[in-house]
Amino acid sequence: MSMYKQKVALDLDGVIWDLVVPWINQYNILFNDDKQLEDITEYKLSNTLVKATSQELDEILLNNDFWKNVLPFKYAVEYLEKLNNEFDLYIVTKTDYRLFEIKVNRILHLFPFIQPYQIVCLHNKQLFNADWFVDDCIDNLVGGNFNKIILDAPYNRDTEYNWYRAYNLKDVYNIIKYGDNN
Repeated sequence: MSMYKQKVALDLDGVIWDLVVPWINQYNILFNDDKQLEDITEYKLSNTLVKATSQELDEILLNNDFWKNVLPFKYAVEYLEKLNNEFDLYIVTKTDYRLFEIKVNRILHLFPFIQPYQIVCLHNKQLFNADWFVDDCIDNLVGGNFNKIILDAPYNRDTEYNWYRAYNLKDVYNIIKYGDNN
């Protein structure tokens, strides 16, 4: 007799690892600016990092050396492994096709317990069949047929949705496992 394991889908950027701070840092170097994380109040970075075009911001990510600065958030390694052991876990990223292989390789390096089949690239995340979905972008959760956890960020605090709110993967784990983030 098999036990049903809840399917948990986690976004990657802004949920598991910090992409934004290294991106801002590299932008500041290249474009002689002094933006900080607190300045990012919209999900779309090009609305805040205005000295660069969207294409120039994308080019930062296409540099393989950039990715050595992309590191897991606090609690990410420990709680991603717990989620992986206790649930049917997937990492679902909405990413440029040119970055997918780079991201997969980085994930497998940082989280050796994750298998390649657990990493999915999907533009419309609402199509993913899961019991739980965790994301930092409101648009990726609206309309999906799953329980929703928004990972707190300055650009998602002003929302009318009454979803679970987490501040890290430890909170996410506790919400899914126990129904709260204590």
